[in-house]
Amino acid sequence: MNKIFLPFIVAFFTNFLCAESSIASTRIALVLPAEHKALRMIEKGFKKEWKGEEEVVVFNALGEASNVTSILDTIAGAPGFAAIATIGNTLTQQAAKYFLLRKVPLLGAAANITASSVNNPQLCCVVDEVPAKNILLAIKKVAPLVSKVTLVVANDEKMLQEIPFFEEDAGSLGIDVQVITVDSLQDMTNKVTPSSIDKDSTAIVILKDHLTVSQIPQLLKVVNALGILLVSADQGSVLEGAHFGVGVSEYQTGVVSAQVLYDILRETKVPSEVGCQMMQQFSTFVDNNWLNSMHTGSAPKLRFEINLNGLSDASPVQPV
Repeated sequence: MNKIFLPFIVAFFTNFLCAESSIASTRIALVLPAEHKALRMIEKGFKKEWKGEEEVVVFNALGEASNVTSILDTIAGAPGFAAIATIGNTLTQQAAKYFLLRKVPLLGAAANITASSVNNPQLCCVVDEVPAKNILLAIKKVAPLVSKVTLVVANDEKMLQEIPFFEEDAGSLGIDVQVITVDSLQDMTNKVTPSSIDKDSTAIVILKDHLTVSQIPQLLKVVNALGILLVSADQGSVLEGAHFGVGVSEYQTGVVSAQVLYDILRETKVPSEVGCQMMQQFSTFVDNNWLNSMHTGSAPKLRFEINLNGLSDASPVQPV
C-alpha cells in the first residue's frame, strides 16, 4: 500500500471509531489539501462553530493529488454527508467539478472560485485574500526608504493574475517590483538565490500559494544572507518563520466558513446569495521570535534601518 495514502485510511476510520455513541444527525466533510499549521487553524475554527448537532469528518490529502480523488470518491460513496467544505482554490475547483451533478452544498474556505467559473450553483466561498496595497503599506511603514521589493510567485494561472495588481499597487506607492515565477520546488531552489535578488530590493514578498509558502526555510536563508525582509500575505507563513505578514486570521477564516455553511444548511441562505464572501478584518502578524531577536540585537543584521513601531501603524498587530 502507498505509504502516503495509509495515514489517510487510518485517519478516515479513526473518525468513525472515535465518534460518540449518539450519531450526529448531520455529517459535514472538511477536506484539507495538505498538512500545515495554517490549515489546521482553519480546521479548528471551522469545527468550533458547530453546535453539537453536526459531525465534522476531516480528510487530509497530505499534498498528494491522487489522495484528493480517493477522498472525493469516499465522500461520494458514503451516505449522509449534508455538505462539503474544502480549503484552498485548487481543492475547491476539483470538488466543485467532481460534485457537479449532485445537489450538495459546497464551500471553499480560503478560496476565491466563482460558481459560474466551474458551472456549479451549489458552490460558495469565503475569500481570505488581502489587497497587495495593505502588504506594501506595511513594508513602507517598517522600511520607509523602500524602493523595490521582490515578488516570488508560483507559475499558475490564479497566481499570475495577481502580478499586475501587485505591480499597480506598488507603483502607486513609488515601489518597483522584481518578479520571480517558479514552477516547482527545484525551480525555487534554482531561481531564488542571493545572487538572483536585485541588489536594491528591500524584501521578498510571497502571496498565498502552496509552492512558495512551503519553502519558507529556504527563503529565510536567502533573505538572511542578503539582510532583507521576508513578508507574507497570511498568518500561516509567519508561523513558519516569515518576519511579518498582513492578512486575516486562519482561525477566523474557519469560523466564518462554518457560519456561512450553517446558514445554508438551515436554509436561511442559499449558495448563490453568499457567492464569494470577503473577509474584512486584516491584521499584521509578526514572528515574535524575530521581533525579540531584533530588540536584543541577535537577529541577522539588516542592510537598512527599520522602524519596528511602524508595524502597529499598518494594522492591528498579532505576535505569533
